[in-house]
Amino acid sequence: MLAELSDRTEVADGVARTATITTQGTETTEVATHDRLRVTNTSRQDVLPKSEYERKSVSRVPRADRWQEAPDEFETETVEYITDTTPSDCSRCRGSGRKPCPTCDGSTVEPCSECGGSGDSECGGCNGTGTNTCLTCSGSGSITRAKMRQCQRCEGSGSIECPDCLGASDDCSNCDGESPVSCPDCDTTGVVERDVSETCPDCDGSRTTVCGSCGGDKTTRCGACSGDGEVTCQGCEGDGDVECDRCDGEGRAASVTLGALSFERTTQIDVDPESVPGAAFRRGDGTETSTTRPVDADIPGGSTFSAHLYRHEVSRARAGCEFAFYTYDSERYWVARVDGELRFDDFPNDPKHLAESIASAKRNGVFGFRSRVGTGTALATSARRLLTDLAKFIGAVIVLAVVFAVAAIVASIGGLFGQTVQSALFYGIGTVASLGVAAVVFTVFWDDRDTAGGLQSQNAYSRWDLLLPAGGCLLAGGAFAASIGTELVRWQASMLALGLWAGRVGTWLDYEGNRLAYVANQRDALLSRLTVNDATLAKHGLRNELPPAAWTLGPTFFRRAGLLVFVVGWGGTAAVLCLLLAAGVVSVDINVVTGWVQPYSAGLLALTGVGLATMLVPRIVD
Repeated sequence: MLAELSDRTEVADGVARTATITTQGTETTEVATHDRLRVTNTSRQDVLPKSEYERKSVSRVPRADRWQEAPDEFETETVEYITDTTPSDCSRCRGSGRKPCPTCDGSTVEPCSECGGSGDSECGGCNGTGTNTCLTCSGSGSITRAKMRQCQRCEGSGSIECPDCLGASDDCSNCDGESPVSCPDCDTTGVVERDVSETCPDCDGSRTTVCGSCGGDKTTRCGACSGDGEVTCQGCEGDGDVECDRCDGEGRAASVTLGALSFERTTQIDVDPESVPGAAFRRGDGTETSTTRPVDADIPGGSTFSAHLYRHEVSRARAGCEFAFYTYDSERYWVARVDGELRFDDFPNDPKHLAESIASAKRNGVFGFRSRVGTGTALATSARRLLTDLAKFIGAVIVLAVVFAVAAIVASIGGLFGQTVQSALFYGIGTVASLGVAAVVFTVFWDDRDTAGGLQSQNAYSRWDLLLPAGGCLLAGGAFAASIGTELVRWQASMLALGLWAGRVGTWLDYEGNRLAYVANQRDALLSRLTVNDATLAKHGLRNELPPAAWTLGPTFFRRAGLLVFVVGWGGTAAVLCLLLAAGVVSVDINVVTGWVQPYSAGLLALTGVGLATMLVPRIVD
């Protein structure tokens, strides 16, 4: 058993050699065999020609009888069925078996593919240029001709003075004393033949001539269609109609449902964990008996069909069990063979296998809470979210402005009873309205704080969610430095930018808490799959290869910090903006209002700054 255990890749190789067996023995244990028959249904709607429908009806069972053909026991089997129906006239060809040709739409002809229906094709003699290379001059533009000219040597006389004696010797062997001799250049004719280059008379030096095939038109009558532009339709061979593909030309077809019930048997054996020492096997509850469950259209309520347990049977028997307790590297383990199958729940881990499994998990993104997105996509999404936030907030401010207008009207009526009553009415209504609008704003933006809805809700978040509102804060600060606009408008813009900033910081803090919780859960799941604990990781020097088991600041801290920043950021900013609007309506000294706004804005900046700083802690540890 130890040798067989050592052969497994996840078990340390030295178990068979160095493990010490402390206890071993045999016993019998209860084995529960679960036989399950599952059924899946696949079906499709189709239209079959009459002859094909009749053939399939012979090989398939009627749909209404499909469950009667299910296996009685636990055999793997497929039951093919078909709708029991009567063929009728084909709806496409109306029983004729023919339909208009889809190529020519019944016209019997189609545009010529060679000329595209124009009747003309490119001239093959000139390749569509309208000209050919001049054959007379071979495209050179000139020709060479031989012409007769007076011989220059004898000047046309046909004889010259003897070159040997120059007429001075009577004994000259060349002229026999007769000085004039025949001219060797013209052979006494007085003329010689000379080559003269001149412009080609056929192309007049242009090097090309008009194509004789097309007369320079570049096209000729199409040979495929004889210039008609149309040819007999090949799809229907000129008949105008073709065999109906719906009924295969039979004229009658049947609309049917073709399907198959696939019954598949699976067997699972469970071992009594009380008999095998330390076993972590799931025990069958013993209450399940042979059952038949409804599936497909027989399901009450018409629920969607996928795959269902059709029959389940549990049988129990006693099986032989051989077991052994052993020690390896000062740790105690056990192994057993039950009915020929090796069983164990803990074992000495192989360090190399552990290291490879952990590295593979990290490469496959097991600890990645958020899918990566490109910078362009992240920027576009963050900008769209920022504009949405602004639209929501401006909508709330418009409602608030209406409320304060009503408050001003009511306060003016109260002015009939004195300034004190007027101020009390205005500030009373304004305070209630401010708190109400702050609550509305907080509720509206709370829906955007969904960072616990799984990975799908995380894909859009990026660093731009923080950088864009941070840029708004810088612009607001620049407006103060440059004294742009009135002080009231500057404070209103600043509070709006701070609200956007704090809302995103709160969301990110909450996201960070969920990320840490996700990483911790993934870590536990990986260790469970590898059947290893932190002590074993430390022993093999692999603890630092995984995220820490306990974070310096845990998920709960970040979730609470995110909630605090979110509430103070959006809710408080909405209330402060209400005060600024009230100051603008009743022309209150802005210094009185900013005496409340300044410490709030400073505190909000400090709170979000601390939140961002703490968020970096697990990143550094990770």
